[in-house]
Amino acid sequence: MLTNPPAPTRPHTLSLGTHARVDVENPDGTFSIEGTIFAVDAERVAIRFRDLTVPLAPRLALDAPVVLKVWDRFGMNRAETTVHAIIEDGGNGAIILGAPAGFVGTQTRRFFRVSARLELTLKLLVAQSAAARPAERTPAERTLSCDVSAGGISFLSDSEFEINDRVSVSMILPQEVAGLAGADLQKLDGRIVRSETVADSGRRFFGVEFQNVTQRQRDRLVETMLGLQRIVR
Repeated sequence: MLTNPPAPTRPHTLSLGTHARVDVENPDGTFSIEGTIFAVDAERVAIRFRDLTVPLAPRLALDAPVVLKVWDRFGMNRAETTVHAIIEDGGNGAIILGAPAGFVGTQTRRFFRVSARLELTLKLLVAQSAAARPAERTPAERTLSCDVSAGGISFLSDSEFEINDRVSVSMILPQEVAGLAGADLQKLDGRIVRSETVADSGRRFFGVEFQNVTQRQRDRLVETMLGLQRIVR
């Protein structure tokens, strides 16, 4: 006798507060939006988006196929699903997707970004030799981050950093996630990989890629970012 198969169990990656990205193909190319899961059950997953720069509709449509991506400490997890509902309220919005039966996990070096204003201390580094750890040049600069990920950090500054400059980065993390970072993330090496001038203020926007990161530090970074994105809304 035929019986109905049991409902799929909810993937452990679909938990409240998880950072998520939704990719949808349309005639203009791939449209991607990032938000936070705020409700989930065996059939649906709801994702909230804040400060949208463009409306969800008409780029998203009911029953449209999308790719849902979520991250854990091992990398990115992706699944195909469909849009069940679209909610828009000014610059904010939400969508309800069908809960995937499962995810395909992939190892990736692309990390999700968390919009967080962290206190930073940066020092320019000068290479002493190809084999030695660079020595620090003072004075240090203190500023706030624009966003941060397990792969790097961005910030605004009046400094004259240049592309490929080496810097040391110290972050002051919220108490809720400081224990996840431990002593491993007290100071990180980085390389300036992006530099732009902000038209409105004349300040410069810099992007830093973390360098010389051990596997232990990388794991700590990913765990810390997962914790940070849960407390930053």
